[in-house]
Amino acid sequence: MKAVLPLTALLAFAVLANLASSSCDTSTSCYPNNPPTIAGLPDFTVTVGQTIPVLDLYMYASDAEDYDSELLFSIESQSNTPAIECSVTPDAYLTCGTAQAA
Repeated sequence: MKAVLPLTALLAFAVLANLASSSCDTSTSCYPNNPPTIAGLPDFTVTVGQTIPVLDLYMYASDAEDYDSELLFSIESQSNTPAIECSVTPDAYLTCGTAQAA
């Protein structure tokens, strides 16, 4: 049994950084602080018993105002944990368990 796992549909991600509505530099000039984004996560086709490769989330996330090292990642929800369950490691890698028959 093969299943296509669209990660963006399977997982709801949160990418957090400095989410203040504006930032000010030393001269007290303020500019907007845009939220970080995550995009381009690949889809995978797996069969029962297979896993997907570990993904470095820094490769898919961006933030105009913050360094990658300042971003924090979490999974807010997963839509099909009986089929496969994923988690984010403290160093921003997405790992998923072995695909199961749902």
